Amino acid sequence: MKYTKKIQKALNVCAEKHLGQSRRGVKRPYVIHPYSVAIILSEYTSDEDIVSAALLHDVLEDVVGYTYADIERDFGSRVASLVFQVSEDKRPELRFRDKETWKARKLSYLESIKNAHEDALMICAADKMHNMQSMMDDYAVCGDEM
Repeated sequence: MKYTKKIQKALNVCAEKHLGQSRRGVKRPYVIHPYSVAIILSEYTSDEDIVSAALLHDVLEDVVGYTYADIERDFGSRVASLVFQVSEDKRPELRFRDKETWKARKLSYLESIKNAHEDALMICAADKMHNMQSMMDDYAVCGDEM
């Protein structure tokens, strides 16, 4: 992966927008996750838009006040589209936020990625890879309490 101004900007926005958030399980700063997804992807592509979108892949889901339009303004339409394609719809009015609707939210996400661009699917795959690795690492520390 080549270091670019766009990737640095995505690193900065990612760190700023996820500031104060932490991952489930062993409480680590949330920003470790999108950074890890970007690093995984950098093994497969040097496309700065894909790496930037990987860094931003959770902002539409987990950050209040930073919208698709903001991503498009700051990073361009391709990055915004990739982030949108890998984002679950967590709008409160859809009632997909509580544990009881986890399955419905996941099925909706699976349906939405059926038509996603292969670049978005790369981000999705790297996201799932890191999530699984994180869960295995957390289980090693927390055991069944996780």
